[in-house]
Amino acid sequence: TVNPKYYAAKMSYYLKTDAEAMGLKEKLKGSSITISIKKLSYRFMYVNKGHVLFALLSYIMISKEGIMPVQQDAVLEYSVVRNDTVIQKRTLEIADKNVYTKNPTNSRKQLTWFYLDNYETNLKVQSKEAIAKIMNEL
Repeated sequence: TVNPKYYAAKMSYYLKTDAEAMGLKEKLKGSSITISIKKLSYRFMYVNKGHVLFALLSYIMISKEGIMPVQQDAVLEYSVVRNDTVIQKRTLEIADKNVYTKNPTNSRKQLTWFYLDNYETNLKVQSKEAIAKIMNEL
């Protein structure tokens, strides 16, 4: 597992940055918004499967090594407040786009860093998608 608090903080940062870049403040027209992260994908499994094929006096070894994410969609809850009154409250589910990561080298350390880079990219994509959905609903 990755540290859920660390990546929740990262997701929070990406949400703030994307909200600013995509013009959410202008869309709110004086209202304020609170976005809470209820669920976030943070688990994965190391996979190492090997096969040996024997043919006469020789053999071939085939190995499949990588990291498989445990799929869990991000769940965000947001509420829009105007004049101390909640005018809109919704829950969003953002699909987890993490996929199986093959080992590009034969180094498990590099594989882990490669997966974490992909994981962070997935958080950025989920953040943009969440802000776009919120803006469409406003």
